[in-house]
Formats: sequence, structure tokens, C-alpha cells
Amino acid sequence: TDQWIYNSISIGVYRCGLATTQVQYDEAIEELTSALDEINSIVQKRGFLTGSRLTEPDVRLFVTLFRFDEIYRVLFRSNTRLIANMPGLLEYCKDIYQVKGVKEVCDMAAIKKQYYGAIAQQGKFVVPRGGQFLKLLVETRTCV
Repeated sequence: TDQWIYNSISIGVYRCGLATTQVQYDEAIEELTSALDEINSIVQKRGFLTGSRLTEPDVRLFVTLFRFDEIYRVLFRSNTRLIANMPGLLEYCKDIYQVKGVKEVCDMAAIKKQYYGAIAQQGKFVVPRGGQFLKLLVETRTCV
């Protein structure tokens, strides 16, 4: 599971963004979209990737999902899904974000500045405002 997530999602967003042909992009976005749908289903059933306990693969996936809506979706043309609109993945991200110490190291403004600054021309760049993903992560979770 860990290698599949890494290849299909974590590297998948870069494959979309760095594709130089339509065929490359179409293959990458299809694999990424399918993987996100599958992971959404998995975490809706289990809570985390391997059950009810947070593991290292969960943390690695969270890092990608945390950046997804605000950066990868825009910058890397990974625009077939929004984590904010995927109930399983949104709740999954909320759960991990609330773990002690996680919120303190998740500086979305700094991350966005780094990514968008990397494509700057002559030192000038604009950081898109983005959506409300961070706000969603701190909202109270509703239990069923």
C-alpha cells in the first residue's frame, strides 16, 4: 500500500505537473484520480490506511493531501478532485491535523510561497489565495 500511494499519489501529482505530452498527462491524471478515489474509500472504512491507528504511511500521505487543494491542484494541473470535497479524505486530514504537534509544523503560507516562488520570473510571483482547506481542518468533526 505504501509504495502504491507513493507512486500513484505523492509522485502522481508531479507526473501530472511535469507531463510534456497530452498522453503523459492523461495517463498520470487518470492514475492519480483513481488512487484518490480508492484511498478515500479505504479511509472512510478504516479511519487510517491500515486500521484505527496512525502509521508512518498515513503521515506521508497527509503531507501530500495537505498541499493538494492549495498547490498541486493549481500548479500541477491535478484538478480532477478536491480533497475538501472528498468526505473520507477530508476527515482523515482533520484527524491527522489535530494530532499534537502537527498543526504547528503545517505552515500553508510558507509552503505556498516556496512552491509558487520556485516558478517566479525575475523574482516576481503571486501566491494564489486558495480555498478554505485550512479552515476545514480546524472545524469540529461531526461524528455519526
